[in-house]
Amino acid sequence: MTRTRAGQAGFTFVEVLLAMSLMAIVFAATLAVFTTMQRGSATNQRLNDNQQQARVATDAIAKRLRNLASPSDSTNPLDQQPLERAEPFDLIFRTVRSDGTGPTAANPQNLERYRYCLGTDKVLYEQRQTWTGAMPATPAATACPGGGWNTQRPVVSNVVNGTRPVFHYQGSPEPGVYSELTSVAPADFPTAIALRSTLWVDPDPEHRPGAATLSTRVFLRNQNRPPTAHLSVVASGRKITMNASMSDDPEGNTLTYEWLRNGVGMIDPNTSAPYGYLPNSTFSFNAPSAGVYSLTVRVKDVGGLTELSDPPKTVTCTGTSTVTCIVSP
Repeated sequence: MTRTRAGQAGFTFVEVLLAMSLMAIVFAATLAVFTTMQRGSATNQRLNDNQQQARVATDAIAKRLRNLASPSDSTNPLDQQPLERAEPFDLIFRTVRSDGTGPTAANPQNLERYRYCLGTDKVLYEQRQTWTGAMPATPAATACPGGGWNTQRPVVSNVVNGTRPVFHYQGSPEPGVYSELTSVAPADFPTAIALRSTLWVDPDPEHRPGAATLSTRVFLRNQNRPPTAHLSVVASGRKITMNASMSDDPEGNTLTYEWLRNGVGMIDPNTSAPYGYLPNSTFSFNAPSAGVYSLTVRVKDVGGLTELSDPPKTVTCTGTSTVTCIVSP
């Protein structure tokens, strides 16, 4: 028979197993917390990197939009408006080149072309086209990225906009009237006065934190907007004076005027040819005979945009040997 001395009692096997089990549970819980914190830190780092990508991209877009190609006196329609495609996920515009390369004889405005589009792979791409000769046509490809560009690169990854547009536009078809748009038809490019880009980015949509949003708004200060045509008419005897001096160009540039009677440009009696666009904002003529005349003016700005006064002014002339004209109220 063995005797246990006082103070020499040990742990039983059950006690040792219990202690080990408790230690394993504590270690597993600690490891789980550490893993969660590490994953959260990595996700936050990826989100911060993504946000920085998006911030750099939106700043670059804004800078280039602020430097849009200004109106040209070229007769090439491509030169007249810098916007070339304005869709919810696809934007093409011309801007002034700023990489140190100077203008050429065939490219005196030193232009280049950019495209920003969102691909199906959730990547926002930047495509760039430069030229030294005559300006090439806009690449027609609608795939993102598409062919026909000199260079292309991904600028923002993990873009989770879904159906939410990347690009929003503000249109102003006439002074004081504004509308928010997600696309602009080519015929309405001159009425676009501002653009907003919004990107939702999330490198790990399955876990928190959620998507981060970055947005920037740019006023298209070099975008040529259409002029506004205003016409007033006075009559004295058979002499009729048309006055368009209240017409306005949003950019403050000089306007020219085409005077129309019954929808046809006024004829120069010396040449029997239409006057075309004249620099003076007033025009006078003698009514050739009794009748009703519908008078309008079409104004044109330096970029080639035109606007017709509306509604027409009606002048009624009566008499045979002596013609007298009255402007309808």
